[in-house]
Amino acid sequence: MSSQRQATKLGHSLPLVAKFVRTRCDLENQIRGVLRTFGILFGKRVGGFAKRAEEIIDGELDASPTIQAVVEALMRARANILEQIRHLEAKVRLIARQNKVVRRLMSVPGVGVITAIGFAATIDDPTRFKRSSSAGPTLV
Repeated sequence: MSSQRQATKLGHSLPLVAKFVRTRCDLENQIRGVLRTFGILFGKRVGGFAKRAEEIIDGELDASPTIQAVVEALMRARANILEQIRHLEAKVRLIARQNKVVRRLMSVPGVGVITAIGFAATIDDPTRFKRSSSAGPTLV
């Protein structure tokens, strides 16, 4: 499959990547909510979400093995989703490296992989526009 076709195909599946990220955030909020129900505030600590969750599981949940099991299961689901996100991001970067149009778009300051692939997939064949001003209405 040509790199342009790959970019187009991936560009149309970018909402799926965004859904994974939202699911991760939803799981984190679910963990916070479960803990809050039992009077445990998650808070923010140095080291990130996973480290704080480990502190809570090891320290504050010893008295409640049921809640500990729920939080551990949610943390495993979160870790799995993070692994899938890393896998998808690696595929996205590989496609970006193989596509000269996407690489050129990424040379613009502030344009990253996702934006470049999405734009390239949306425009697809620039020769279909008689003028550059005709491309704008396509993006709306």
